[in-house]
Amino acid sequence: MATDSFGLDALADRLANYARELATVICDPRHPCRGTLEPIRSLSDPSVGVADADQDALLLTFAMLIARSQINRETKGGSDLLNLAQSTGLNSLDRFLYKLGTSSASSGKAANVIRSLWNELTEIDVIGTLNQLDSRLDTSDHLAYFFETLTARFNGTERRSRGIYFTPKPLVQYIVRSADAILRDDLHFADGLATSVAPLSILDPACGSGAFLLSVLQHLSQSSTTCETAHSRSVTRKPATLSTLVGIDVMPACCGAVSLILEAFSSSKRTQNPTLPHVPIYWANALDAVDLTESLVQDRIPIILGNPPYSNFGRQNQGDWILEQLRCYKSGLDERKINLNDDFIKFLRWGQYWIDQAGCGVMAMVINNTYAGGVTHRQMRMSLARSFDKIYVLDLLGGRNKQHRKTELEADENVFAIQQGVSIGLFVKKPRKPTRDRTVAAAAAHVEYAQLRGSRESKFRTLDATDIRSTPWTSVPASPPNFFFIPGRDPGNSPYLDWPRLDNIFQHYISGVQTKRDSLFVGFTHDAVRRKIGRFLEQAAKGHFESDIPDWLRLKAERVPFDPGCIQPYMVAPFDIRWVYYEPRLLGRARHQVLKHLHSGNTALLFMRQTTNPGCYDHFLATSFLASDRVFFSAHGAPFVAPLWLDIDNGSNGQRSNLTHDFLDTLSRRIGVPITHAPGSSSCQETGKRSEIGAISQTDSPTSERNLTQVTGASRRQQETILGPQDVFHWLYAVVFCPSYRQQYDALLKIDFPRIPWPVGADQFRRMAELGKQLIDTHLQLQRSATRQQPQQQDDHIAKPIPSGYPRWTGPNNLVLSPDPLLSCRMDQSVWQFRLGGYQVVSHWIKQRRQQGLDRRDMAHVQRLDRAIRKTIDLMDQIDRDTTNIS
Repeated sequence: MATDSFGLDALADRLANYARELATVICDPRHPCRGTLEPIRSLSDPSVGVADADQDALLLTFAMLIARSQINRETKGGSDLLNLAQSTGLNSLDRFLYKLGTSSASSGKAANVIRSLWNELTEIDVIGTLNQLDSRLDTSDHLAYFFETLTARFNGTERRSRGIYFTPKPLVQYIVRSADAILRDDLHFADGLATSVAPLSILDPACGSGAFLLSVLQHLSQSSTTCETAHSRSVTRKPATLSTLVGIDVMPACCGAVSLILEAFSSSKRTQNPTLPHVPIYWANALDAVDLTESLVQDRIPIILGNPPYSNFGRQNQGDWILEQLRCYKSGLDERKINLNDDFIKFLRWGQYWIDQAGCGVMAMVINNTYAGGVTHRQMRMSLARSFDKIYVLDLLGGRNKQHRKTELEADENVFAIQQGVSIGLFVKKPRKPTRDRTVAAAAAHVEYAQLRGSRESKFRTLDATDIRSTPWTSVPASPPNFFFIPGRDPGNSPYLDWPRLDNIFQHYISGVQTKRDSLFVGFTHDAVRRKIGRFLEQAAKGHFESDIPDWLRLKAERVPFDPGCIQPYMVAPFDIRWVYYEPRLLGRARHQVLKHLHSGNTALLFMRQTTNPGCYDHFLATSFLASDRVFFSAHGAPFVAPLWLDIDNGSNGQRSNLTHDFLDTLSRRIGVPITHAPGSSSCQETGKRSEIGAISQTDSPTSERNLTQVTGASRRQQETILGPQDVFHWLYAVVFCPSYRQQYDALLKIDFPRIPWPVGADQFRRMAELGKQLIDTHLQLQRSATRQQPQQQDDHIAKPIPSGYPRWTGPNNLVLSPDPLLSCRMDQSVWQFRLGGYQVVSHWIKQRRQQGLDRRDMAHVQRLDRAIRKTIDLMDQIDRDTTNIS
């Protein structure tokens, strides 16, 4: 008796091994096994091409599992395929097994693998093993879930690239129930998805393992049974629905697997409900198969459900038709980067197009949540708002960045095992009366928003118990210019949108450095980087590389000599200074065109365009060092670096301001004080020369000796009144560190380039500039001290690892980093909780050194951090008190 029960992962691993073995022996396109799979596929689109051996082997293996799960009687190993072909009760599977048994594939290596697979399956309690799944999943869902698991074990790379992720049942059923409610409430079909009043085309354009199609079948089966029970005295049977249920997928193995799963479900329910529709599964790319889709939705109302792939950065699905359709999402965007080629955007546009063609319909999908609040998605949102009458966004949150740590943000789990936050989008288009005026209101849709925060289980419980009718929605205006689908981002009557944006204040700015190989190019000490890179380039010159070195770096490194002058201080997080080998010819993205201006004689402002952090926006910092493109935490984009000065490339070693002339002129008129556009003294130009690494002087302050009120040719009295770009930079820094400014405009600061309020007169400007200068000096001095503490050689300082359970507080102000009494210090809780760039500064700095440990020099730097942050907090309080009428 087959009673052995495997774990799910163990069973998936065993079957994946069989599938790989089969793929090896049937790799020849002429192999008989390659033709046996066609009866399982409902339709093959010739434009997709011939399925490869991997797809055939994966489907064949899964089909054997389905066969085993369908046979209730005891079946011993050794049963031949011809006998088995009369046992499953599934027509397509029986035909497949019969053809396989009668073909020449019944002998040879493939046959041996198949027999071994079947023999092993007969010794396993397959149903018992599948039933180990979560109680939310029924037997048919078990098969769909297991197919996704098998695909991941067989080829995880393709599974990720194609976005084959099983959608948890609570999400699927929430969407199906909500689509049914929308049809009843908004399109006035009393029977919802089971309507017989109008023909529906219920489509899943990327059906994967078939969870949505299966859920619709279950819903139709239940609604029909309920109707018959309630009206059994007067109605003998519910009229057959006019609707069609259709799945499309680009992977033939998915098409075959879903066909079998749905047939298994229908066969078990057919006696109770003979009207359940046959579900054709089309092997095609929905984004390219225009004729196929048109035939499916023609003269029908499209109901589009699913969980399409989220993000492949536009590397796939480059068909002319869908790229042409995306143009309406991109028109009028004045952006450096337009990240609107991800698959989820293409599928949204695909659904929008076909519903527009039909004149009404419903689209309900699980999608990436970035589109609801992303700045570059504003034209997309406007287009959707014009097409649909109602839009519902249920934000499931759960977004994570690789640098995220659970202790740093409020606990919130993703409903999938992925880092990208997700949402449920429900889009409703009602039939409209014909009109000649196609220029409807820019935001015709009524937009509603809700969110679920918390653990995965709590989100599932909420989704299980609700649908669109019972979700607590909040209305969103979705007004120009951004048409946000998230509340709290409309400035209303605020003057915020009239203020200048930082990208219009600086002429040149760019993202931070992206080495693409931090483990090689970045180190905690100057000496560590010198040794690593020196050894790497020495071996590269001989053509010797470690196996994990990518090809692009091998090609670059072979002809680049080692230069110790390229080792520069490098900020990887706020006040976390390390060292980088900054050789633009070797790095992934050196951004040298702008970052070449950043050196010890210059200052730059780090800022973000968008952030996703809870709490106030705090993504500002001054630096004179190179900075990583992940120096701040955010799941949206990278921080920008905007230098104050630009070196003049004419051999004069001079500098010019990076602040725009329009901004300086407007500011000058507003405060009634002249502002010069250029440095005024030769000493400014001398300090602008690139200094040698390791020779950073304690007195080399970019703000101490470069007072730009000294304008060449001006009298002493004029010098006391004329301002310069550096004074403006100081004032800017004070503004962005003003607590009331951050709090009042927090939501607006997070969605686009920060905007800067104009000062109220020259007096306020000067007060703010002085406080900003003190703040910059504090921050730059702390950064310089971090480079001086890095040892050039090993010394007798012994680093001690931070054990589990540390750091901890032993008193209100006593921080203990280790059992070693030397690794403790006095620190206010306000300092410990202080945040910059989305990080809890001191906590993050310590955690980054948990493995290598801390020594006395590190403790000295922790104390410097404490002093600098305390002074920062004091200065921010002064800025808040001295600033009036910020708005």
